[in-house]
Formats: sequence, C-alpha cells, structure tokens
Amino acid sequence: STATKTITGLTNNTTYYFYLRSLASEGSLSSVTSYVEATPGYSGPVWWVSASVSTDGDGTSTTPFRYITSAIAAAAEDDTVKLVAGTYTGANNRGLDTDKNLVFISASGAESTALDAGTYDRHFYINDEQDSTFQVIGLTLKKGKKSNDNGGSVYIQYSSPIFKDCIFEENEGGYSGGAVHIYEGSPEFRNCIFRNNLSSTNGGAINIEGNYNSEVAFRPVFNNCDFTSNSITITDTDEYGNGGTAQGAAVHFEGPGSAEFNDCQFRYNSITSSGSGYGAAININNNWNNDGQVENPVLLNRCSFIGNSISGQNNTYGGALRINSSTNIINCLIADNTMNGNQAEGGYWSPGAGIYVDLNSYWDSDELTEEYGTVKIINSTIVNNDNNSSYQPGGGLYISNSYTNLTMFNTIIWGNTDEYNSGNPNINDQGDLLTDYNNIENGDTWSNIGTHSTYIDPQFSDVTNGDYSLGLASSVVGTGTATFELLSAPSVDIRNNSTSYPRPNPAETNPDMGAYESTYSSSPYPDAPDSLEATAGDGSITLSWDANSESDIAKYGVYYGTESGPTVKQAEVSGGSTDTTISGLSNNVTYYFRITAINDDSYESGFSSEVSAAPAFSGATIYVDNSGTAPSNPDGSESNDGISGPYYTIQDAIDAESTINGKRILVKAGTYTGSGSNPVIDLKGKNVIIESD
Repeated sequence: STATKTITGLTNNTTYYFYLRSLASEGSLSSVTSYVEATPGYSGPVWWVSASVSTDGDGTSTTPFRYITSAIAAAAEDDTVKLVAGTYTGANNRGLDTDKNLVFISASGAESTALDAGTYDRHFYINDEQDSTFQVIGLTLKKGKKSNDNGGSVYIQYSSPIFKDCIFEENEGGYSGGAVHIYEGSPEFRNCIFRNNLSSTNGGAINIEGNYNSEVAFRPVFNNCDFTSNSITITDTDEYGNGGTAQGAAVHFEGPGSAEFNDCQFRYNSITSSGSGYGAAININNNWNNDGQVENPVLLNRCSFIGNSISGQNNTYGGALRINSSTNIINCLIADNTMNGNQAEGGYWSPGAGIYVDLNSYWDSDELTEEYGTVKIINSTIVNNDNNSSYQPGGGLYISNSYTNLTMFNTIIWGNTDEYNSGNPNINDQGDLLTDYNNIENGDTWSNIGTHSTYIDPQFSDVTNGDYSLGLASSVVGTGTATFELLSAPSVDIRNNSTSYPRPNPAETNPDMGAYESTYSSSPYPDAPDSLEATAGDGSITLSWDANSESDIAKYGVYYGTESGPTVKQAEVSGGSTDTTISGLSNNVTYYFRITAINDDSYESGFSSEVSAAPAFSGATIYVDNSGTAPSNPDGSESNDGISGPYYTIQDAIDAESTINGKRILVKAGTYTGSGSNPVIDLKGKNVIIESD
C-alpha cells in the first residue's frame, strides 16, 4: 500500500527537499532514499489583485497579482478574483475573456475600484455559456469601447452572469449597446448604475437581441438599476439627405425572448437624430417568431421614466417608451418626457411623447395563425409629457393601430400636451381596448372612458418639484379597483415598501389610482360643488348650485372678482344653503365666481367650475343727464357716483341692453345734440317713453 504525509506550516515559494528512512520493528533504520524537492504555492480560492503593485505576486492578500489576467489564469472554476481599491488600466486589465465561472469582486466597492479601458477595448467578453455563478460585484467599468462591434463594456452571448452594485459609465458601442450587448442571454443586473454611455444606433446603455428564428426564451432581468443620461447621437445623412434611425437611448430590445425591469429609474436619456428616433428610454421591438410574448411579456414594474427626450428630423415615436411587442406596465411613473420630431416637416410621423404603442403581429406556431400581442397598463401615472413635434398628436399615450390590444385600469393620464390641435392630447381613440377605473384629463371626450372612470384634477402633491403622489385633497384616492378583467392591482405601490405603502392602504379598502398609494382610504376633503349657476340682478348676482353629497358640509366659500380665476374668498354661506345673492356690485361689469365646500374639520374642496355674469339696472325709469362728467360705467340709475349713474346721451340710453319696450327714459335739463349727420334720437325699433324732467 501507499502511505502519504502532508507537511503544513511551510513558506510558499520556498523550495523544500525531502527523503525517507524506514524504521524496522526491532528498531533498525534503513538507508536514506533519494531526495525529492517541492515548492509550495498559493492555490486560492480567492485571488487578490492590486493596481498599486509593480509586479505580479502569487495572488495572496499580502503579495497580490498586478494584473487581472494573471488572476484569471491562476484561478480554478468557481474561484474569486478580489480587487483592491484602485484604478486598473492597461492591456492585462481589459478585454477579459475566460470560459470559467468566476466571481470578480472589489474589496472596497465601485466608488473606489474601477476598470478603466481607456477606450481601447471592452472590459468583459462572456460567451462560453457561463451561468449565474459568474459574477461581477462592486466594480466601476468605464471608458470601454468597441468601435466596430456591439457592447462597449460587456459582451454577453448565450450566458447568464450576475452583475451587482456596479457602475457602467462613459462606455461606447460602435453599433449597439454602449455599455452592454446581450445576445440570447439571461443575465441579471442588481443595483447597477448606467450613466453617460452611448452607442451609434441601438441601446445607448443596453442592447438585447437574439436570432430571428431562435427558440431561446432569453430574459435579462434588471432590479433596482438606474439609467441616467445615456444617449444615441446620429448626425450623418446619405446622399439623399436622410439620416439613420436611433432606437432606445437607455435600452433597446428585440428578438424571440423577453426582458424584465423592476424598481428601475430612467432619467434624462436622449436621442438626437438626423433621421428618426424611437424610444428615448426603452424601445421594444417585435419579432414575427416571438409567439411566447403573451405568456412572457416584457415587464416594466415599479419603474420611473422622467425627463427622457427625442429630437429627430424625421419620424419619432415614444418620448419615453416605444412598444411593438407584448408589454406589462405596472406601478410606473411616466412624467416630463419630451419629443420634438418631424423637424424636417416632410410629412413625417411623430406621435406619443409619453408612450407610443404599435403592436405588430406574430406567428402563433400552435394555432398556425397570425396574432397580435397585448399591452397592460395597471396603476400607472402618465403625466406632463410634451410632444413639441409640429402638427403631431399624442402627448401622453398614443395607440397607433386598431389591432392593438390594450387593457388599462387604475391609471392616471393628465397634463400631457401636443401640437396637433385636435383630439385629446392625453390619449387617442384607437385599438381594441378594455379600460375602466382610470382618471383621464378631458376623458369625457374619450369613447373608451368606462363607467367607473373620472376626469377630475388628481391634485398631485407637488408638481413643481416632480412629486406625483396624490395630495391630501385628491379625489381619486380610494377610487380604483382591486381586480379588473381577471387582473389584480399590485400589492405595493411604486415605492415597493409593503410596510409604509401597502396597496390598498388601509387594508380592506379600494386601492388608489396611479402609481402612488395614499395612507388614506379616501380624501378627507369634500368634493367641489357642482352645477354652479349665476343670475344677474340690479347691482347684484344670485348664485345657485347643487348641494354636496357629504353630510358634514359646514359652509360654502364664495370666490369672486372682475377677472377670471378668482382666488380671494369674499363670502361664506351656510352648508345647508344652495344659493346666495351677492349685492353691492357695479352694473354692466362682468364678475367671475367660483365656490368651494368646507366640512366640519375645516377641509376645503377644490374650486367648482367658474361662472360669470354682469349686473344690470332694472328700474322702470332710465335717466339721462349731461350736466356733469359722464360716469365710467353708466347703468341708467339716477345718482352719479362716478362709476354708475345716468347715461350721458339719449342715444346711449336707448342702445342699452336693459332698455326694453315699455321703459321710461327721463331726460334731465340740458341741450342734447347728435353727432355729425346722426340724429339726436334713433329709437332702434324700441317702444319706449321719452320725457323731460
């Protein structure tokens, strides 16, 4: 048999010499064998690398490697390459390519540990079917570039690595994927930042694609990632003056698979194109062979899309999102995105500053028929998106064709604008729609509004500072539904905090509309009064309205003035009243009125609709007097207070709207003449009595 002995406590990289002697049972020793030599060395599994050492060590923490490639060569499957804080440059710290599943991790985090490729190469090439045990953790990957290829920082093919707590910045893809190109892979990105990356065509930060005929159901996942200021810029034109097409300044997706985004933010990503531009945040293309898209749609869950923009000479679609394939949009905020297309004004098409939906068909291989996908929008807020494209429609959500299947509930669409000057800029009439329990500005003009939907100001908390949660006065709190068309409202809101912001909140109540859930089951504010009317009198106006349905209305506030939109409360009326008369007004002056309801807890509603009226003199006798200075606003009354009072000429008295048949015009002493060839009196067909005083 063979005997073995392990000698420990030796010093690595020191040569040791060994020989053997045997001991017989009676105590005699054999002769010495020939000697052997061996040098112990470090064998992992953690291989250290430091940018501050001048030469390669052995990969221990005390004598680390100088180059990442040295660590990769020494490492075995599933080992860890650990980087000391610093900036790693040079050919041996970029273009990293291995068929092993390794973990690359920083010792101090991404803010202090960077791989700077200096625009000479990308950082990682992962294409040997690596799985989720291949991980990159806590590194900044910057200034990667592939001038004639995809994926400026990372190229992933047929693999599913995990990136955690990484920063991708200032990377550039020659074609697609400024930071990362994913080809039929299912990687996962957790808590990563993508900023200031760019490409020349598709995916300023991320490009996801697969073979047209592939049956690989790839699905990259992005959790809690931030995409900021990634871009695509196209300035070249062809011999006919046409520019290229830019797609997805943050993310471009196409192929037979899908993608998933949870708790991600897309802010200030931009497309500038001498030609066309699609999807300033995400562009989702369709694939004819993607017949699994209805069961496995692209998921946008608890994501915000803010301040993204497209500027294009030709066609532009989707200032935030352009959607051609099945997609679920849940608990998302799409706000303050802009689009300025059709700048060449050559009859180009530029709809949808918030979301543009144009579902293309796919081939259902089971049913052997052409089908169309679906889009679901649930508990989302689409607000203040602006389409500046000349004569182009769609500020909020634009549905391009009648084949689009859209299901939408618990969603707010408000404050979106376009330059079309026709129709509702918030949403258009198109497609096969299942919609209800939404709040849509000017929704009363939309044929698909639904019987449970509203079109009232949602009263956001602080629009000026971008806070689109529902304010305390919002009337859409608690007006959503838990289920619609077999779909359920989400159990948390966009903030993904089941303790502070569960949905619904409180439990056992109706959920709110929009991406944010209030802590109230309903607003403590009363509804604004309805059906306000104004009737003019002599020096007075009588207001009437419908009583509020709430039982705790203490009073109504009356706001009025001589300009539209009065904001000063000038009277209060008992809550039991539904009318009041405002006296002491000047005749022939238009007054504007709005009222509010105030409950027992002093919560005051928003304004009612505005009405206006002008008081008029109603006496049987109308006075004329030219003995002094004419009042500024004569009404035919006898006393001249400088504002109201008698008419200065007989003709003015006859022409007055209040002078009707049967009125008596009493003319004070004086001489009255006409003007030029005009007579002193033209009765204008009125039967009135004219007397001297």
